Amino acid sequence: MRIKHILTKNQSGFTLVEVMVTLVIVAMLVGVIGSFLVMHLKSYETTKSVIDIQYEAQLALSRLGKVAMESAGVYNVDSELNPTVIVFEYNDDYHDPNKKMIFYYDGNKILFKTINKVTLEATDLNYDSNDLNSTWYVFANYVDSWMITPNAGAVFDESTGINITMNFKKNDSIITVSNSFKYRNKY
Repeated sequence: MRIKHILTKNQSGFTLVEVMVTLVIVAMLVGVIGSFLVMHLKSYETTKSVIDIQYEAQLALSRLGKVAMESAGVYNVDSELNPTVIVFEYNDDYHDPNKKMIFYYDGNKILFKTINKVTLEATDLNYDSNDLNSTWYVFANYVDSWMITPNAGAVFDESTGINITMNFKKNDSIITVSNSFKYRNKY
C-alpha cells in the first residue's frame, strides 16, 4: 500500500496549458530571430551588390581611360552618336604601330580584343558569343549603358580625347561613372 501511495504522489508533469504556453513563447522567439536573419541577409545582398558595381565601375573607367590616354585616338566607331564598337589605335614607341584595341558593348557587359593589323576588316568588328574567351575577353560586367563622345571637335577623328559615361546595374543597385580623357599620342 505504501508503494502505491508513493507512485501516485510523485506523478507530476506538465499540463496541456503549460505546454501550449511554452510552444507559443518558443514560436515568438524563433519568429523574432528569423526576421532579424532575413533582414540582415537582404542588407548583406544589397551591400554586396553596391560594392560589386562600385569596384567594377572604378576598374572599368580607369582601365578604359588608360587605354584611351595611351592611344593615338579613335581609329573606328560603328556610330558617331553612341557607338557600341570603338577601336583605339596606337602611334608611339612602346606599342606595335599596327596594334588596335577593339571594345564592344553588348548590352550588359563590355568586351575587348587586341589585333595587330594595318587596316580592319568587317569581320574584325563582329562579335559572336561563341568567341568569348577565345578572341574576345570580358572587360567589364554589370554595364547597363555606356556613352562615348569626342570631347573636342564634332567627330572622333578631329577630337583630342573622349568623354566616357558608364552606368552599372546589379539587382536594384545602380551607379554612374564618367570622366574625360585626352590622347597623349595623338599625331
